[in-house]
Formats: sequence, C-alpha cells, structure tokens
Amino acid sequence: MLLYTKKKLPKQPSTARFKPSLLDHVSLPHAGTSYNPKAEDYEKYVTEIAKAETQLMHEEERIAKAGKPKHESVVTYAEKSLEETEGLVIDPRYNADGGKEESNENVEEEAMETGEKIIISHLKRKTRKQKLNAAKEKKLQREQKRRKEIEKKQHDVFKAKSINKELAKTEQEVAESAARRKKEKFLKKMTTRQRLGGGEFKDEEEPFLLQEELPDNLRRLKPQGHVLNDRLASLQKRNMLPIGGPRNKNKLKSKLKRKFVEKRLVAEVTKGSRVM
Repeated sequence: MLLYTKKKLPKQPSTARFKPSLLDHVSLPHAGTSYNPKAEDYEKYVTEIAKAETQLMHEEERIAKAGKPKHESVVTYAEKSLEETEGLVIDPRYNADGGKEESNENVEEEAMETGEKIIISHLKRKTRKQKLNAAKEKKLQREQKRRKEIEKKQHDVFKAKSINKELAKTEQEVAESAARRKKEKFLKKMTTRQRLGGGEFKDEEEPFLLQEELPDNLRRLKPQGHVLNDRLASLQKRNMLPIGGPRNKNKLKSKLKRKFVEKRLVAEVTKGSRVM
C-alpha cells in the first residue's frame, strides 16, 4: 500500500519478471578483436571467420549447381531419324529356347501316356501311431512348460524383497532420467532462438579487419558495425523482439463467405406457372 495515496499497487502478472532467455545481455567480444591482440587469439578469430565464409561460399555453390541440370544433351536430327528407323533385333537363342521348352513338354506327355509314376518327394508319410505319439509328446511338453511357470511364480514369493528393491531402483532411474530430460529441454529452450514472427533470424556478421588494414594508432581507427544493430540482434536472439516477415497465407479463414445457389425446382417456377 502506498504511503500518501493509501492505494494498493496494481497486481503484477506472473510473467513480469520472467526472463525469456539465459543468454548474456551483452556478449563479450573475442580476444582477437582487441587493438593489440596476441597472435594466437587473432589467428583463432580469423580462422573462425574464414570457416564461416567458406561455408557460405559452399552453400552458394550448392544452390547454383542445384539450379542447373546435371546432364545437358541436345538430340540432333540424325540421331532422332536413326532411332526412328532402327528395328527390333531378335535374339538368335529364341528358337533354341523354344525347342528346349517343346522337348520338355514332349517328355512330360510321354510319361503321362506310359503311366510312369513321377516321384514328387522321397519323404515317407507318418503312420497313425507315430502321429499319436507326436501329439502326446507335444502335450507333455506344454504341461511341463506350464508347470515350470507355476513353480517360478511360487518361488517369486520368497524373492519379494529383491523384487521390491529392483522396482524401486528402476523407478528412481526413470525419475532421474525424466528430470534430466526436463532440465535439458528447459536449457535448450532458454538458450536457443524461438520462432517469433514470420521472419527468420540470421546471426549478424562480426566486423573484422585484416592485419594490413589495422592502423598505426587509435585515432585513425574507424569503428566497425553499429551499436543499434547489435542491440537489435541481441534482443531478437534473446526472444524479446519478434522478427517481421510475411504472414501465413494458408491460414484458414475464421469467417466463410455465404454462397447462394439457385435450385432447379426454384428456377422452374415462372410467371403463370401453377403449384401442383
């Protein structure tokens, strides 16, 4: 409650002090960006920039290659006419295969005429007694398996303590893994860029100077980049500002248009017509 006006302060929402990102407000510059950096720091800084630049060049080359056809070939008039006039070549082995098939068919017909038995398999059929014995053996195996399962369940009663310990251990492991996954998910959400707005976030290119471009004194050094652009990129990276972009046109309209249709029966009603 305020001291002089005797009025209560407005209730703050729960998200008033919520931080949408755990990233630093102002990212510290690389050690290689200083005026007089060490050789190792400057080399690391330049190699990182070179890697990013080469990756960008490879991506541009890939996009350029994807736009072109892989095999460019033009069919000439001579090739087209040759293809049209070319006939189908018959395989010389065609007649030989046909003769073989005919000979096989003749052999089968001769065997059917003479009444010779064609052996399908050399396996002997089981007798009735053998079938009954096999069925009894299967039944005994099933009963033995069922008996073993019942005995195992009965013995598990004496292992109640160990079973409870195993269950408690598995439950603890599941709870720990769930907590770990939840923590990882939260950290990923708080340290990565979320989709806000229709645009796409692009990291700002870090300004840098080559060794030959570095001046002799600080008075001749020109500032690289802009503070406002840096702040804007930081706010967008920390999920505090949306990125403008085109709206989703495929979104379904909430209010549909009315459609008037003239029925056939209504169209038949004219001046002078009677209702039946």
